Order: sequence, then C-alpha cells, then structure tokens
Amino acid sequence: MVKLGAEAGYAGYAGYAGYAGYAGYAGYAGYAGYGGLPQAPFVPPALITTRDGIVGAWQMPTQAPDPLNLNDTDNLHLWSAEVRESLYQFEMISRLGFTMDGETARLWHLEADDNGGGVPATSYKALLNMSRPDKKTFLEQTRFIEQYSDLRPDRALEIETQLDLPTAFFGSIAYLNASRTKYTYELVLASLRLAHFAEMRLKHALAAKRPVEYSAQIQSIISNPLHGSLPSGHATEAHIVATVLTRVLEASGNPVYNEESWRAQFFRLAARIAVNRTVAGVHFPVDSAAGACLGITLGDYLVARANGASTYSAWSFDGAEFSGDFEPEKMYNIPKSRQEASLAHTKLGSETIDPADQSPILNFLWNKAVKEWA
Repeated sequence: MVKLGAEAGYAGYAGYAGYAGYAGYAGYAGYAGYGGLPQAPFVPPALITTRDGIVGAWQMPTQAPDPLNLNDTDNLHLWSAEVRESLYQFEMISRLGFTMDGETARLWHLEADDNGGGVPATSYKALLNMSRPDKKTFLEQTRFIEQYSDLRPDRALEIETQLDLPTAFFGSIAYLNASRTKYTYELVLASLRLAHFAEMRLKHALAAKRPVEYSAQIQSIISNPLHGSLPSGHATEAHIVATVLTRVLEASGNPVYNEESWRAQFFRLAARIAVNRTVAGVHFPVDSAAGACLGITLGDYLVARANGASTYSAWSFDGAEFSGDFEPEKMYNIPKSRQEASLAHTKLGSETIDPADQSPILNFLWNKAVKEWA
C-alpha cells in the first residue's frame, strides 16, 4: 500500500483496504517498543566490533543526568509521533463508556475526579444515543442505492482511493501535511482513532445488515466490509475530521481562516465521502446520516476535552424517525459547521466537564496544532 504524501512516519495508519471506516490501524512502525531509526542489516555486529576497539577500560560515571519531571507534558516533544498517538488514544478511549438500553445504544463520557490519591470519584455523562431503523426502512432505501449506481463510473476512482486515509482529500483543501503541520496531522489521526473505536462499538451493537444482503442486484463495486452497516465508518470519520479541522482553523485567529469557504469545503468533502459509500453499494443513506451525527458529535467532544471548554453537546440519532436520502444540508449548517436539529437527529442537551478533569496531554496537542495555522 502506497502511503499518502509525507505519511512515512505514520506507517501504522496505512493499508486499510477493505475496512469500513479507515480501519486497521495495524502495524505501527515503532509500536510495542520496536521504535527507533531503521538500520542496515550489518549495523549491530559493526557496532559490536567498533565498541570493542574504542571503549577501553570501564570507568564508572560520576554524574547522573537530572530526571525528567513526572507526568509532564513538556516531555511529549521528546517522544516519537507513534508514542504520542498512543497517549492521545489512551486519553480519549479511557473516558468513553457504552451501554445498551433496549434498542438504543448509548455512548457516555466518563468523568473521574481526583480524590487525593485514592479511588477517583467517577460519573458518566451522556454523549450520544443511537438506534437503528426497522427492516422496512432499510428495504425502501435500496432504491437510493439503485439510483446512485449511475454515478459509479464517475466516482470509482474516488471510492477506491477513499479506502485509505482521507488525509489527502482534506489536505487538498488546507495545508495538512505530516511534515509541515505535524501536530494537526497527529490531531487528525487521533480523531480517526476515536471515531474508529466508537463507530465499531455501535456497529456491533446495532448489527445492521449490508445492502448486498437485501438484493442480488446491488452488486457493490468494492468488497463488503465484515461488520455492521450503521453507522457508516467513512461518514463518521470524514465528519470528525471536518469538524476538528474547522475548529482548529477557527481557533488559530488567522483572519484568512475566518472565511466560510474553508468550513464549507471541509463539510462538502465529508458529505461526498459519505455518499460515495452509497454509490459503491456498501451503505444505505441512513448509515451516512447516523455516521455524520456521530462524527460531528465526537469532533466537538474531542475539541472540548482538548481546548479546556467547560461544556460539550450530547446528541441522539433515532433511526426509526429517519426517511429519505442522506441530506447533510438538513442535518447541519455547513458554513457554521454546527449541528441543527432534524426529525431523526436531536440535541440531548449540554454536559459539563469539570476543569480538574481536563486532559493536559490533549491540551498540549490542541495548542500545538492551533499554532501551526496562526
């Protein structure tokens, strides 16, 4: 699998073919303690003989370096990008909870307050509720897949390319590059990680069948992913990236990024990536609507945890209330990149985040990313 752009340092995020969101995330270069610079095959034995020739008699060192400060974000720049990504992932995933209430899957934010070194006081706060449509709705939606199939010759190259990370597509709008805007790039990868874990738990819980299981005439043009259809992983991940990038550019204070065209292009791209999955024959429009709801919700939640905000918004997607095509303009206001209530998509309310429960690690990442656009 050829990596996109300057992604060589993020090797573990390549090779997602066949995954239903940009999954896999396997094979981290530098993961599990195997990091460091690549070496030629004979470097280790050459280093052995070199040391034997120059080391001389052993002398005990007389000075020890000062230890690093404990749990200090100032140390983050010393670690590799892969190590930082693991830390971001832990900060996000360790604070997510999941329950199933009848036919409704629920995501929760876990707040853990310091208790003077003892067991932390914990509480769960609503993040997102999601339920699937009935089989009649899915059956009716097959007609949209038939109608969208006319676009397959025009969209085939996009569809195949979007089996990989969406960074090249978003990078065509804003200067997203692992070398030039490395912390923004790390933030995007962290966003994709968060979306991946949340969407997969919901996919398993809601267990929606793929379009190909409804009709022999669907005939998808790519392999059908081996997990549930709702919510769409591509829609979730494209919309979380659109949300996070929008918020980063807004926070930069750079007047160039006050133009609504940046936000509009991010969200138009996210919607197109989502629709392409229906064109390909592997998703229903309702899958994309659910994914867009999840992606924007998670994006705003991640930003709130990273930038020190005191609140975030919880949302609900009720598949039983959904009908028709995926129409993003009815779900959210693209120029403002904020969710708007619709029949199937409603705001549950605002939840508070205790200032003492914010994440210094995510705050480090957020501040670094914002500065890259100032």
